[in-house]
Amino acid sequence: MVGLGRWLGVLSVAFVVNVAPGSARAEEIVTMIRYFDANGVAHYVGSMDQVPPEYRASAKSPDSDLRMPPVTSVGNDHYGRQTHEVEYKRYLERRAQQREKSDQEYRDLLQQEAGPRAESAARKGVRDVAGREKFLRDRKSAESTYATQRAKWLTSCERQERIVDHDRAKHWNLYGQRWSDEETAARKERAIAASGCRQLKK
Repeated sequence: MVGLGRWLGVLSVAFVVNVAPGSARAEEIVTMIRYFDANGVAHYVGSMDQVPPEYRASAKSPDSDLRMPPVTSVGNDHYGRQTHEVEYKRYLERRAQQREKSDQEYRDLLQQEAGPRAESAARKGVRDVAGREKFLRDRKSAESTYATQRAKWLTSCERQERIVDHDRAKHWNLYGQRWSDEETAARKERAIAASGCRQLKK
């Protein structure tokens, strides 16, 4: 009987040691007040006085479930909503950094290509100016050549002969009479002698 009493005492001590921490935690949880803020984040305080007035209506003592996860330094609620918000914020920051990096690479590429494009545009501008100047020179040369040829034609004997031929046709249309070949030749000789013309072809 003495041995049995000793074993019962040992078991009682072990039971108290194992249950006491859980009981203390359950007692602590029961005396705490939990409320959720506007972002859905859970907060735990020691009394109702510590709850902001706008959240007191929904504040209450949490269930004394010893498996309830502890409150972490970032203020997670039971569903980890605070952690999700933090991770999502980090995700947005990483995306922003990636976009900025991509935009910077694109700007660098444009800057690298701007040099060759500017050089090409400059060369094209020079070619355009040179082409324009050549066109003006050619046109001026053509006009000068035409003016020279016209001046020769106006003072040529061939022109005097054409004038006589024109007068012969005009006389035929007006009077119905044709000059003879001898008369036409005589008129051409007189016109050539009076004008002092020169032959275009020798």
